[in-house]
Amino acid sequence: MKVVLTKDIPNVGKKGSEVDVSDGYARNYLFPKQIAFPAHGKRAQEILKEIEMSRKAQGIEAQKKLQAQTVLQDHVFVFVRRASESSSLYKGVTLSEISLAVSDLLGVSIPVKNVSLPEPVRMLGESKAAIKLGGKIIQVRLLIKKEPSDETKKS
Repeated sequence: MKVVLTKDIPNVGKKGSEVDVSDGYARNYLFPKQIAFPAHGKRAQEILKEIEMSRKAQGIEAQKKLQAQTVLQDHVFVFVRRASESSSLYKGVTLSEISLAVSDLLGVSIPVKNVSLPEPVRMLGESKAAIKLGGKIIQVRLLIKKEPSDETKKS
């Protein structure tokens, strides 16, 4: 009997594929658990359309992630902080600030848990952070600049 699978089944087939299985296996196992439907009829056509639409959506999602990856790799995030004479920051750059900056750039929310720093950012200059986006880890550049002091602002 030919059936259309709604889930991946080991040693049988992948979701959306039309496979030939024994009648007993289809009637007694696959159909009651709604893992498969007969390959003929409206229900099989609906399942195939749903699977095709989900594959298209996954393709679009993957394309967006790839674009986001290239944008992040080319962008330098600039943070302005008060610093001492020895270039050490009074307040370091936090993971939530990096997450917010990346979210603003991409237009999607990036959870703080997806941002990591190899070491805390406590000095002026350049640093790197890792952003986990779609299963991939992307290195982004951070530039920490010194905030102009009050004396320089007055002149």
